[in-house]
Amino acid sequence: MASMAFGSNMDIHSGGIDLAFPHHDNELAQSEAYHGVQEWVNYFLHTGHLSIEGQKMSKSLKNFITIKEALRKYTARQLRLAFLTTAWDGPMDFKDDVMDEMKSLEEKICVWFSKAELIREKVTIGEIKSTSAETDPIVKKLAERFRDTKEAVHAGLTDNLNSRSAMTSISELINDLNKEFKATNISSTYPVLLEITKWITRMLGTFGFEPSTAEGRLGWAEDRDPFLPEIRKAVRYRDTLRAKAISKSGINEIDTLTSQLDTLLTSNSAEFAPYRQGIDNFTQAVSKLAKLNAPFADFLKECDRFRDETMLELGVSIDDTDFGIATIRFADASRLMAERDRKRAADAALAEQKAAEKQRRKEEEDRKAREKLEKGKVPPTEMFKTTEYSQWDAEVCIVGLLD
Repeated sequence: MASMAFGSNMDIHSGGIDLAFPHHDNELAQSEAYHGVQEWVNYFLHTGHLSIEGQKMSKSLKNFITIKEALRKYTARQLRLAFLTTAWDGPMDFKDDVMDEMKSLEEKICVWFSKAELIREKVTIGEIKSTSAETDPIVKKLAERFRDTKEAVHAGLTDNLNSRSAMTSISELINDLNKEFKATNISSTYPVLLEITKWITRMLGTFGFEPSTAEGRLGWAEDRDPFLPEIRKAVRYRDTLRAKAISKSGINEIDTLTSQLDTLLTSNSAEFAPYRQGIDNFTQAVSKLAKLNAPFADFLKECDRFRDETMLELGVSIDDTDFGIATIRFADASRLMAERDRKRAADAALAEQKAAEKQRRKEEEDRKAREKLEKGKVPPTEMFKTTEYSQWDAEVCIVGLLD
C-alpha cells in the first residue's frame, strides 16, 4: 500500500513486516532504476502480522475474516479500540479474548461519560454549585493525576506512536475518576472532573472516535444520540417517582407528573417507537397504581421493572446513584441482558445459600434445645454418674449437688 507520490518519488510506502525483505528491497531497486532517481521512497512503514486465534491470517490457509464479517460480531468502535491497544508495528492476535477486553474497555469509558453527563446536568440546573477548591486535597490529587496522565499520553505517542500506552494511561485515569464520583465531594471536584472528561473526549477524537454533538452529551458519538433527550425526560420522571415512593409521599403528585410527561414527549419517529411504547407502558402502569392508591412498594417495583426489563432490553442502561438521579447510557442489549441474568442468578444462589445457612442454624438450635430438654429429664442421682466408678452413694451424690 502506498501513500502520496510526488513526481517520481513517494513519501510513504507501507506494508507488512514480511514484505520488508526481499519484496520491498526489490521493488525499491527496480523503481529507482526505472525512474532514474536515487531515492524513490522517503519512508517505509512496516506493520506487524495479524493473526486469527493464534495463527497468521492467510488466504492460502483460509484463515481470514473480512471487515464485513467482523462488523457482524463487533462494533466499529470495538475494532478501533483493538487496533489502538496494539503496537502498529507489532503483531496482533485477533481473538475472542482480546475483543472481550475491548468490550469491557468500551463499557468502562461509556460508564464514565454517563456519570460526567449527570454531573453537568446537575450543574446546569443549579443543583451543584462550585465551592472553593484551592485547598481541597481531592481536587489537588485529581489535578496532579490529570497532569501525569497528559504527560504519559504525550510520552507514549512520541515513542513510535505507542497508542497502547496512551490508551492504558487514559483507562487508568478513568479508574481514578470513578473513585471520586461521590455526592459528598462533588461540589468541589466537578470542575476538574468535567475538564478531564472533555480532554478525554478530545483525545479519543484524535484517535478517530467522533465526539457527540447531542445536547447535554459528553464523550463519543452514539447512533442513538437523537433519542437521548426523550429518554432522559422519562428517566427523570422515574427518578422523581422513585424518590416519592421511597419517602412515602405524594401519590396525587405522581399522577400529575405522569400526565405532564405525556405532553413532554414529542418524538414520533419510527426508530423511537419501541422506546416510546416502553415509556407509555410504564406511565400507564404508574397511573393505574396511583388511581388504586397502591402501596409505595408497588411503585418501586414498577420503577425497577422499567430499569431492569423495559429499557435494558432496548439497550439503555439506567443506573441509580446517590445524586438522586440516574445515569443513562446506550449499550448492547444482549450484553446488558446477559449481565442482568448473571446477576440475578448470583443473587438467587446467594439467597439460597443464606436460606440454607439459616436453616442449618435453626436445626442446630433445635438440636441443642432437644439435648437440653432430654438432659433435664435425667434424675439428679444419675446425672453425673460415669463408668469411672463402679459404685455410687446416692446420699453423697445428692448432698454434693445441694452443696
